[in-house]
Amino acid sequence: MNTCFGEPGPGGRSSGPRPVNSRAKGKAGELEACRAMEGYTTLQWERTAQRWGNATPDIWAPLKPTLGVHVEVKRYKEYLATPTRLAAEHDLVQTSDDLFYCRLHNLRRVLIGGHPPHFHATVHNLVSGFMRQAWRDTMGSNIPLVLMRQDRAEWLAMWRYHDDDLMRNRLEPYLKVIDAE
Repeated sequence: MNTCFGEPGPGGRSSGPRPVNSRAKGKAGELEACRAMEGYTTLQWERTAQRWGNATPDIWAPLKPTLGVHVEVKRYKEYLATPTRLAAEHDLVQTSDDLFYCRLHNLRRVLIGGHPPHFHATVHNLVSGFMRQAWRDTMGSNIPLVLMRQDRAEWLAMWRYHDDDLMRNRLEPYLKVIDAE
């Protein structure tokens, strides 16, 4: 029995879309996020593989376990086009439900430079849901940081407005100076 959709059928036509192995895609996204964070911080990052239960971050810096930042990773095939476009057009975006997001490579400049938001966006339900999940998973003990990326696009970093000063204080010592700054 053929269980793999997308195999060529009669006449070479595909029998439908290939199923997505969400666990493999999640793992790949988490590993990509680790490499991205290593590019912009002085810390080494690893995926936790949820080995400590649901309240653990997707990735963490094992040499700095007291960092106090809970990183949730989201990689989507689509549906993040608007946040991706807005982050490309503006250094810092603030949503009407008080979330900040920016391109990951702008994180240091935005946090350290204290830039006010350049654009106020409406609520994006999917993105807001990412933050709600991250906040729930922290169980109130860490600051939630969401790294999100649409396929073939840049990583975006998102945090809550009222965590801005704490995020700056916790990440600043580990953020690399990027040549473009």
